Amino acid sequence: MSFIRSVALIGYGEVGRILAEDLRAQQVAVSAFDLKLGHAQGDPLRAHATTHGVSLALSHEKAVQGVDLVQRAAPRGVGGGAQRGVERSQRLLHPRHPLRERLPGAGEG
Repeated sequence: MSFIRSVALIGYGEVGRILAEDLRAQQVAVSAFDLKLGHAQGDPLRAHATTHGVSLALSHEKAVQGVDLVQRAAPRGVGGGAQRGVERSQRLLHPRHPLRERLPGAGEG
């Protein structure tokens, strides 16, 4: 049994949705944020989330609240927003969270 019970995905495009399906199949709670969620382009993402039991958030900060792991699920070079979101999310982890010390940039800010 895994110690990871909840994951936040920063990016919910093709890669994020595949990861979400695999995680949900293992009974891992998944929250996700994607820049497209604030627009009509997010309709397919919302439909997928409803089908697979993924909780969508309208900000990086809300997506990572209370999760065990934050995973960037956007390819490199696709805007800087996903990377900046992961960096901000890492700083939001509780100071004594076991993953905080292992994540680059988590101790900053």
